[in-house]
Amino acid sequence: MFVCRGALSAYEAWPEGEDTPRPHIVVIRNVLHELDIQETSDLLYHISHHCLENDELLIQDLMVFTDPERGNVCWRAQNLDSALKSLGWQNSFTVESTKSRTMWFSLMATRHSPYQGEKKSVEQNIFEQRVSQWHEWKKSGCLTPESNGKYHTEKAKADFDLQFGALTKQIADMDPNAFGSPPDEAEDRLSEEKHETHKNSGDNLTEDSCKHFSEREKMNRDNDFDRRITALLKDRLSDALSMFSDQPKVWVDPILYEPENIGGKSGNEERTEVKIDDLIREPYSVVIKAPPQFGLTCLAHHLTIEAWKVGSLWLYLDMDKINIHIFEPEKSVVKGLQKMGLGDKKVDCIILDSWKPSAAGAMKVLRGLCNTYDDVPVIVMYAIGDFGFNSEEKVNIDRRFRELRLAALPRNSIRKVVSDYNTKKNIGDEDVVLGKVVKDIDALNMHRTPMNCITLLKISEKHFDESPVNRTKMIEMILFVLFDLFDIPTYKTKPDVKDCEYVLGYFCELMIKEGRYDFTKEEFIGKTSSFCNERLLDLEVWIVFDILFENRIIINHGGGFRFKALYWICYFAANRMHADEVFYQYIVNERTYVNLPELVEFYTGIDRRGSDMVRVLTADLSEQCAIVEKKTGLSIDFNLFESMEWDPSKKDIEEIQRRINDEVSKSNLPDSLKDKYADKDYDFNKPYDQEVREVLDKYTFLILDRKIRASSRALRNSDYIKPEEKRLLLKEIARGWSLFSKILFVLSPIMAARGWASFDGLGFILSSPDGLDIMEKIDRIILTTPGFVTALFKDDLFSPKGAPVLYETIDSTESKLIKHELMLLLIFCRPKGWDKHVENYIRTIPKKSAYLLDISNLLRNRCKYDFASKGELAHMGNLLKMCYARHISEGHHLIDDMKRISNSVIPERVNNEE
Repeated sequence: MFVCRGALSAYEAWPEGEDTPRPHIVVIRNVLHELDIQETSDLLYHISHHCLENDELLIQDLMVFTDPERGNVCWRAQNLDSALKSLGWQNSFTVESTKSRTMWFSLMATRHSPYQGEKKSVEQNIFEQRVSQWHEWKKSGCLTPESNGKYHTEKAKADFDLQFGALTKQIADMDPNAFGSPPDEAEDRLSEEKHETHKNSGDNLTEDSCKHFSEREKMNRDNDFDRRITALLKDRLSDALSMFSDQPKVWVDPILYEPENIGGKSGNEERTEVKIDDLIREPYSVVIKAPPQFGLTCLAHHLTIEAWKVGSLWLYLDMDKINIHIFEPEKSVVKGLQKMGLGDKKVDCIILDSWKPSAAGAMKVLRGLCNTYDDVPVIVMYAIGDFGFNSEEKVNIDRRFRELRLAALPRNSIRKVVSDYNTKKNIGDEDVVLGKVVKDIDALNMHRTPMNCITLLKISEKHFDESPVNRTKMIEMILFVLFDLFDIPTYKTKPDVKDCEYVLGYFCELMIKEGRYDFTKEEFIGKTSSFCNERLLDLEVWIVFDILFENRIIINHGGGFRFKALYWICYFAANRMHADEVFYQYIVNERTYVNLPELVEFYTGIDRRGSDMVRVLTADLSEQCAIVEKKTGLSIDFNLFESMEWDPSKKDIEEIQRRINDEVSKSNLPDSLKDKYADKDYDFNKPYDQEVREVLDKYTFLILDRKIRASSRALRNSDYIKPEEKRLLLKEIARGWSLFSKILFVLSPIMAARGWASFDGLGFILSSPDGLDIMEKIDRIILTTPGFVTALFKDDLFSPKGAPVLYETIDSTESKLIKHELMLLLIFCRPKGWDKHVENYIRTIPKKSAYLLDISNLLRNRCKYDFASKGELAHMGNLLKMCYARHISEGHHLIDDMKRISNSVIPERVNNEE
């Protein structure tokens, strides 16, 4: 019998019958530290009672935790050895350490006769050994003799504090008098004993000296309390930083910035860095945005730690763990404080993590917190990319939120990640490793985040000379590394990674079909075991679970388990689609890929020959574009950018407004909305709720967004499909981009009037709109629309290998808007040869056009902020000067005119690459 985490209930049925083969071998691995005294007694009594002569018991467990765990308590091998001997076992134990120097023990015991004693005596014995362990810990101040009471890291101190506190609670729950004095009176009793000592020795304690002694004892208790809270907060951060079982914990200081002038005179986003110390010193309500897996949760826990250091209590709430059906703001806050032992404290700031507006109840939770704690700042961690919202919720939040962004890592921060990791794992020369990580991130078109850096470093531990060609291959490589490095018992067979992918694909298929992503370990083991038996596969699925759990691919959640990130489900399900035609057809027919674009990305990335999926997506996206075009009724040639100029006059902007009114009046938009646009006395500040709600109910813009993303990811990974299939799919993707721009053109007056607008499930917010009148805002929204749309979808579409079809589409398209947006894509991503195409474009566009202004603005912005090589910076500088030369030139020969342009037009760098 093998006893492991999550399956403790299984041992009660063992042994199932008298014909069970002998001798028995019982293995208890990494379980006892999770059990309290009663649970440990029940388990050991049952095993001792049913084991006969020559039966063996093997116990392996940790003596310290790699990362502190709240509520769990390791055993001292000596105490467990004594407990088992009192139960009639003949045992011996050894203490060892893992590669990462984590202490653990292995205890082997042999049975000579069944245990005949009572269950109560087992419980008493276990209780006494735990009390003995408590006294030993209290005396030595350390978890193991090897520590000698010295802790070299804050984490080790936190581990002792949390384990000692948890053991104290376990013992006190059984018998509060077991310590001789109740634990919470220990310090007071110590003070009394010291006082008696002074009294009996004839010392005269003055009232002041007694008072000083009392204050010192109180200060000691306060310091201990502060240290425990700090340890708890650091434990939470450590847990958030953990990706793999033996991964070095790396922290780099986050960079927050406040976007300004989006749609401002520069036409592109300028950044103002915000110091975290300033936010902590004077907190305010703010939404902090970043793409998924960017580190928002780690930032949230970091903020709570830094705030606590300066005496401020910030409470962390996780939206994923809030039950919206019974949510009450005050109860949720009190519960969060009680978990920290701070039930009577006043909260200075609330952090709401994992918040997204499309989730049911999200807006009501936020409103509830804001209304109940109207004088407490609320910080919202919002993973962008989810532009939808729940159309059934109509919630107004009476609070103004600032907006901050979490920036990607500059090269010096990536160097710190590499340096810290490489110091512990010794992958290779630091400069060489750094260069490889940066190169792989750029080649894979991934964000420069700690998570992506660590993933690539983990792969480099075993495959330094090999780079993944796409994210699918990257995940496959990381799985091979994790399964290869995981320590399993020598009598067990290491699982084959491909077998695991096959079985996990089936399990993820079930989750997708059921729409339920939480599960118990029994469910996991049961369903995957049945599938293995059905397919005649020899795979020990409990080992698979342990590997996934130890490496945090599967995590605890709500009393059960779930995959930590949705992309793991999509990856395994994509493998299942390749293995099972029925499941592939289910995904296609149900259009499940609309809400899971990574499913398409990983499916096409497996062999990069996804012609079947590409054809489906091309037809589907074409149909969706046609639906939106027909239902909105916007003209094919509706392009406000064509009418915009480099420096538009008030008359030009009024002409733009007239064109919007004309386009709306000819469209299929609701009549009530048309009337308001056509009214020359139209009040821009009047609410649009009813008209927008009609659009929400009638049009399918949100679905278009999802299908553009899914199609883009398929094209990005389909290197080996036919050229014509690439051309057709990119054509439909560009068509979708154009539709996005047109609808944003129409929405520009609404956004200008109230700072935001929504359309068919998608919401858009105007950043930093203050200080301008309505007409100026409309002008600047229109000027930034192509760049906004390009930035919205570029990461889904772009791959350096896709440059040829991109260049061909730019040359062949007749749409000026599409050509312009694809040119912006070249400047954003800069594939090989990009500068020549942008140079030719600059030479051909009108000198006073908004097209030229937009190109110059984006070049200036990228020069200032982008992570770019010296060669790229030189190209961007020259192209920027060419834009100004084109603006003042009468002809198309710009070389001489460029000489007249000062280098001062090239902005000073913010992110300087080494």
